[in-house]
Amino acid sequence: MGYDGASTSGYMTFGDIPTFKIYDASEDTYYDATSSEDLEWSNFCFHFIDELSAGSEGGSEITDGCDLPDSPTTSYLHLTEDGSVLYKSLYDIGGFQFNTPGATINSASGGDAASAGLLIQTMGDLVLAFSLTGSTIPAGCGTLTNLSLSGSTSELTDIIVSDATGGQLYFEYFSGSVTEIEGCTDMSACNYDESATLDDGSCEYPMENYDCDDNCIVEIDCYGICGGSAVEDECGICDGDGIADGTCDCYGNVEDCAGECGGNHVLVTLCEDTDGDGLGNPGSETEECIELGRDITDGCDLPDLNLYVT
Repeated sequence: MGYDGASTSGYMTFGDIPTFKIYDASEDTYYDATSSEDLEWSNFCFHFIDELSAGSEGGSEITDGCDLPDSPTTSYLHLTEDGSVLYKSLYDIGGFQFNTPGATINSASGGDAASAGLLIQTMGDLVLAFSLTGSTIPAGCGTLTNLSLSGSTSELTDIIVSDATGGQLYFEYFSGSVTEIEGCTDMSACNYDESATLDDGSCEYPMENYDCDDNCIVEIDCYGICGGSAVEDECGICDGDGIADGTCDCYGNVEDCAGECGGNHVLVTLCEDTDGDGLGNPGSETEECIELGRDITDGCDLPDLNLYVT
């Protein structure tokens, strides 16, 4: 890294700006790192920097407030190289102030602060924004305001952000690049990783009709099949055909002449015998539905003036 006296390629010389990498032993991987200060190289000197921040190979430059990290507890501000102040807020913003150490603010304009009607004032390295009408910037992400700066700064300090009633909201300055965390990002998957920002194709899903714990979440049919279509018929038979055509119950019985299912009534032919010759009168035949339990053993069992043809 340092000067070896021979200007060997790859070694630092006076005035060069060093670059850094951070080694992750758990992954056996080097990541490009960003220094909080750009200090020129000089031999036999020690320089101190406040911070090195590293992003993975999947890290991305922050160009929009929505690129800032997601956090259930923390809202963020970030200053881009061109002077845009980006934000990601959990709450509606009613006002804000911050400083730009090392740089003088010429003006602050535009962004969601202007769209919401906030008044923006600057003095030296201070920005102050507030509303006279109680208007707010809705919770979310985007560009807060755009700064025109004289001088160089790489951060915002003394950040104060308030809600519509002046209550302070918790904000931090985010200085590094966003590190992509690989994992399953589909909330419907069994192995959803709420911390993942980059889907790696590892999502796992339950079988159809089941949840992630292998519990059936739909109706179970009479065969015990989850999501099956088989149902018991009126005879209690799973996926059965029910009462057969021409029968009146599940046992194959039919209706008798009295309309009783499985009954023992039958039709018999009776005829009148007015002359007593035992042959009956032709053309006087009638049918009667009688119960088999009613035995006709002689003519006395018949109605008056009738014959029974056996």
